[in-house]
Amino acid sequence: MTERCVVALTVCRLLSFSLKSLIHLMRAPPRPCSLDAFATVIALTLLGCVLVSPAEAKTKAPSSKLYVAELAGRAEIDTGDRIEELALGEVYEASDSIIYTKVDSSHAIVFSNGTGVHFDSDTTLRVEQFVQEPFLPNRTDLDVEPSVSRMILVLTTGRAGFCTSRLVAGSSMEVKTSHASINIRGRRLVVETNERETVVSLIDGNVTLRAGPTDSGGRTLSAWQRAIVRPVMGRSDFDVLIEEIAESEREAIEDKAALACMARQRVYFDVEDPESETSRGGRIGTSVFDTTDEPEVIRPVPIVPTIPDVPTFISPAEITQPGSSTD
Repeated sequence: MTERCVVALTVCRLLSFSLKSLIHLMRAPPRPCSLDAFATVIALTLLGCVLVSPAEAKTKAPSSKLYVAELAGRAEIDTGDRIEELALGEVYEASDSIIYTKVDSSHAIVFSNGTGVHFDSDTTLRVEQFVQEPFLPNRTDLDVEPSVSRMILVLTTGRAGFCTSRLVAGSSMEVKTSHASINIRGRRLVVETNERETVVSLIDGNVTLRAGPTDSGGRTLSAWQRAIVRPVMGRSDFDVLIEEIAESEREAIEDKAALACMARQRVYFDVEDPESETSRGGRIGTSVFDTTDEPEVIRPVPIVPTIPDVPTFISPAEITQPGSSTD
């Protein structure tokens, strides 16, 4: 017996019991009624209404993915079940995974919410949380996040450049290190961390940085500002220095985020094509965005840049006029 059949049978039994109890109370001679018995009947009735509500018919949230857009050298991913080497153009489960870039290597990935990340050599990133709601149908602007998402990434060591899509209302994105947490609202930044410090360089967009667990207010960075967070020796708090990024340093920082943005342009995430009317078998709904028993299946669609044809120009002297001799 399937899970849905068990739920349906349980609901029917609860509703039948509550209905019989109500009829019994109505037919019984007038006498004081137990408050507990009445409350139990009402609770069972409400429970049955909740269980048969349309909530179960909603499309389940898709399983978050990541796509390897660039790879130079070697990198590994630990999904909890196994550890394997990343392969260019492959897609992996993102939630609860750990991504490690080997020494003298680099790579770039794109998460299924449209966020691109470029990893420098010897960099480790853990996906603490990444959940998405069902994708919005009929998307036209590919620069906008496909659905509301919540993402928490932990940069353990190394340097990573981030390039986000335009986050929709209700989404949140956070990058954490051992020294700070960065609430990102867009769009390009570079985060570097080691045992001594965390450096956050914002190119454009808006982020709020909190140093340690006791920093409740946080500090907001503006474009081309850098925050350096260091632990204070002998104390549990952190020292935060916010400064303008010098012109001579901006190009190198921007290049790191540019690689993440270039990765974003190489893939488009979509869900599986809607079922046909025949395979749907008369179920309610007209597409995967309406009703289904299974979560949406996210699939990456690689984008191959096209090279425009070079026009061929013919000299007027080479054109043979009608009626003229070619001798």
